[in-house]
Amino acid sequence: MALASLFYIVMVGASGLAMDHQQLVDSDLATADAMAALWGSQTFGTVLVAGGLAGILTSWNAFLIGGSRLLYAMGRSGMLPAAFGRLHPRFRTPTAALLFIGVLSAAAPWLGADALGWLVDSGSPSIVLGYLLVTVAFLVLRRREPEMDRPLRIGGAGGGGVVIGVVALVLAAGLASLYLPGMPSSLPLEPWVLFGLWWLLGLVLLLRVPPVPGGPDAEEKVVARREA
Repeated sequence: MALASLFYIVMVGASGLAMDHQQLVDSDLATADAMAALWGSQTFGTVLVAGGLAGILTSWNAFLIGGSRLLYAMGRSGMLPAAFGRLHPRFRTPTAALLFIGVLSAAAPWLGADALGWLVDSGSPSIVLGYLLVTVAFLVLRRREPEMDRPLRIGGAGGGGVVIGVVALVLAAGLASLYLPGMPSSLPLEPWVLFGLWWLLGLVLLLRVPPVPGGPDAEEKVVARREA
């Protein structure tokens, strides 16, 4: 994380040194324009944009893989129709989930730039709340299951993990508060409406999961009840 932060700081600093204030204000792609200004050729700016597009494609590929596996798990748990929880007999990939995400991705641009912006903005607080819930789950498991087998034990065997979890919880809550009205990253009405609809849909899907006792084999119990 420290190296990633340093990289962005250097990138912002280099862009600020390459162009004056007005050029930065007028620029749509400041880093590409800064590269072109530093090297004295627009070709270098184009090369940087091409590298950025390649990076975006790798991210899309990761999202497709991760999203399809998430839908597969939701299909196995009963949240989604059972078709999402089936694998291709030869390639062992969640075919229905991949096709569903592919169709949505192809149709999304036809919604227009405004609607896409609302969808992206509505997802931002959801992602931060997801981080917050992960920290809550981390702290709950540390208290309820202190002897759980953990391949990676954050903070060591002492109380360092709890301290890290509490700090992460406070930071995630602070980051989530930035989206509230009156804050620097406050969102307009449309993303909040979509945000509420997403969480309402999530609640409906959660209620579709068969109730089973908690424990390390809870997933197997859910799948068994779903397939019964």
